[in-house]
Amino acid sequence: MVRKRAPGGGRKRLSKEGIALPFSSKLTPEVRGQLQRDAKRAGLSLSREIEQRLKESIRAPRLPPDRHARALSFLVAQVIALLQRAPRRSKTKPFSWRTNRFDFETTKAAVIDLMDKLAPSGKPGKTPFKSKYDTTPTETGQSTANRIWAWMETTTKLDRHSGSVVLGLQQVAEDLDIR
Repeated sequence: MVRKRAPGGGRKRLSKEGIALPFSSKLTPEVRGQLQRDAKRAGLSLSREIEQRLKESIRAPRLPPDRHARALSFLVAQVIALLQRAPRRSKTKPFSWRTNRFDFETTKAAVIDLMDKLAPSGKPGKTPFKSKYDTTPTETGQSTANRIWAWMETTTKLDRHSGSVVLGLQQVAEDLDIR
């Protein structure tokens, strides 16, 4: 005779926060595979990996959508896509702005040219930022880039599930082979 557990019997599902409730969802094989690889790399179960990602997305600050930033990101991606598809001389390596200096300078020139075409008319004028050190657009831009770069370098020391706003930079650093 098969013995059944009493309702509510058996081991309770526990997480650090307490009892975890079951949740069922459908995923494509590709998404599930990527989640499993990431979970294995992080030493987590698939369920815990998904839970941590959901928590990160809930904790992430809700910034107003910036259509101009999205559009600029799209244009930069199009520059790279176009250069990747451009015919190359035989016996040359595929396009890579990260490993080939010519490809890097080509990408940089295209992005700068696009930025110049998007520039508002007139002169920059006086800085709108509260800083006694960054008084020109170049100084402010370099200072901003240096802060972002420093954040990317320090994210290697952060727990990827800590809910930090800088966590996206951790993925960027990995994708750009910075660490």
